[in-house]
Amino acid sequence: MVAVPFLTTLGVAIVAVSRSGTLDYSLKLAGEASFIKWLVLIGPEDERTIAGRVRVTQTCRRGSFQAPLALASTIRKLGVSVVLLQYEYSMLGDPLLSHFLLILVLILLRVFRVKVVVTLHGVLTPSRLGFRRVPRVFLNLLVKAFYTILAHAADGLVVLNGIQLKLLLSLTPKAMGKVSIIPHGALLPEEMGPIPHSRSERFRIFFHGFLRPSKGVDLLLEALRILRERGFYIELKMLCSLPYMFFERRNEKEKIILLLRKIRSMREATVSIGFHDDREIIAEALSSNVIVLPYTDTYYESSGVLHKIMGCGKPIIVTPIPRFLGDLTPWSECLVTLPTPNSIAATIIKLMRDEGLSKRLALAARRKAEERKWKRVAKEYAMVLLRLIERAKSF
Repeated sequence: MVAVPFLTTLGVAIVAVSRSGTLDYSLKLAGEASFIKWLVLIGPEDERTIAGRVRVTQTCRRGSFQAPLALASTIRKLGVSVVLLQYEYSMLGDPLLSHFLLILVLILLRVFRVKVVVTLHGVLTPSRLGFRRVPRVFLNLLVKAFYTILAHAADGLVVLNGIQLKLLLSLTPKAMGKVSIIPHGALLPEEMGPIPHSRSERFRIFFHGFLRPSKGVDLLLEALRILRERGFYIELKMLCSLPYMFFERRNEKEKIILLLRKIRSMREATVSIGFHDDREIIAEALSSNVIVLPYTDTYYESSGVLHKIMGCGKPIIVTPIPRFLGDLTPWSECLVTLPTPNSIAATIIKLMRDEGLSKRLALAARRKAEERKWKRVAKEYAMVLLRLIERAKSF
């Protein structure tokens, strides 16, 4: 655990959203950073909020115009001096509303004299706003205005990889003096004690992530059918969680239910839905022959799923999207497949037939995970906070 006595006396809180990757990230970071005292949670209760010594406080619900005041008031009541705000596109509601509310949060916290470091788990592109009929020029100006305001209002910014940094600086050069790159933390199985896992006579494929169309589940199921028809003795194990959209949007719920029915109609596929702790996820990864993440979204993010399993010593197949290309080196630390069933099936067959390639990829991904331990992430956040405090003293 990273202990910095001076920071411990400050009163540092981390803010995250329930049922999201930012909560898992926050819990891992708080577990290694003794200077984090509070976890402030936006949204309903979550099974993962067992944070040990970290005190958990619930505040506002997503999508409410009262959210900025409720969040800022909670932070003020706790006596917090510094906030590590874990921000994703839909943290406070739909993307446009969420970005507007974030600026209000930052203004209120500045009034309350609270320092804020915003970790951008995703950097927004105009297409993510969802306004297809609005001229792209206007959307570009809107997104650039948001990040310029953010660069002024936040005391510090953190991005998770170089692709995010490049996009952010193209939107606002004003971020240059405030932004730091801190790669996402990775798990190593041996740090979790003995993890029982099994072996299968079949070639086992493992998938982990939210159950939603943008995770490429349809593509993977069709690839599985192709492999079966070609005579390969395979099976697919899926550990999935339900995104908050399942509980908030009827159309999203219907799409997810259809996906679930399709999975359960295939005899080679088994799926478990709900909360899965790290030991269960790691056990399934260790039991597999290959990990396949055929996501199709184009978010400029980092992958928490990837960092959870890349230390398991298994080859990983991904699609060429920003969240993966920013985290692993294609062809040396992972195999890249086009987001089509035939390409996914062909890439899996390539690994089945080339044991040497499989071992090289697994070892390279494992080495990358060793470079990104959560303890190192906590140290880098401590350095960001110390630089922030030194900068404040100079004014």
